[in-house]
Amino acid sequence: MKKLLCSFVIAAAALNTVSVYAQDGTESINKGVFKAVIAVNDINQPSYNTPKASSVYELENEEGLEKNIAEKEKSQILTRDMLMQKIYELEGKPEVAVSGVIGVSYFGDSSEDAATWAYYNKILYGYGDNQFGKGDYATREQLAAMLFRYAADGKVPNLLLNFDDSEKISEWAADSMRWAVSEGILEADDNNMINPKEAATVYDLNNALKILGLD
Repeated sequence: MKKLLCSFVIAAAALNTVSVYAQDGTESINKGVFKAVIAVNDINQPSYNTPKASSVYELENEEGLEKNIAEKEKSQILTRDMLMQKIYELEGKPEVAVSGVIGVSYFGDSSEDAATWAYYNKILYGYGDNQFGKGDYATREQLAAMLFRYAADGKVPNLLLNFDDSEKISEWAADSMRWAVSEGILEADDNNMINPKEAATVYDLNNALKILGLD
């Protein structure tokens, strides 16, 4: 059917050319052939919707991948080591020295430069007795406190923490939690619980860094 249609278009263009040629000469023959070529090419023209459809498909795939990654991160517990290492890397992993000696850790239970750097930069204070808490999970209020000390300007929003478990927030973390909630870093669950003592997740950290423009 397509071959028949192409033949018809070419024949029609040829007839048109002969008719015009009698009046205008060779230039009109070229016009007739040009019209025929355009007509044939139009028949074989691919759909312009294909690239657009492909882009939509790729976008959906990308969004699906991001959703899968987020779901996986929500199930990954964030440790204190991971949190400090991430912040340390954001700073470019500066050299750490204790009493002028490089490579010495302040904490007795951690040899990581990240923890020692965080201590001397007042981001992390440890548990006392020079204990960092290596391998312990970071609670949601600890995440809020360390990010507040690292990324905030020191101003505490005048925000009432009106959650059903607000009394569980440690006194030392109250200002940090106000800041984290006001920034959208931490949110209450469907039962209006902020869960300050529960383990933070890798998703909580990555989402916070994205909100703060630090990802």
